[in-house]
Amino acid sequence: YLLTDISGVPFVDDGLRDSAHIRAGMHSRFVDCLSGQRTPWAMISGDPDARLAQATLLIDDIFSGGNAD
Repeated sequence: YLLTDISGVPFVDDGLRDSAHIRAGMHSRFVDCLSGQRTPWAMISGDPDARLAQATLLIDDIFSGGNAD
């Protein structure tokens, strides 16, 4: 799983996301759920270009047989 960090990215009410007032709590819940299981996951953060670069590296690593931990 790739989980996007909420730091540094403003909430955008696009009609699909939950309310801004529960954003931090939901993010913490996602981190807790992912941390409590054996499935690999990574947090990606930064501006959109940095996030894309991080996600691309992680996915490339998986497809090349690496361990993206």
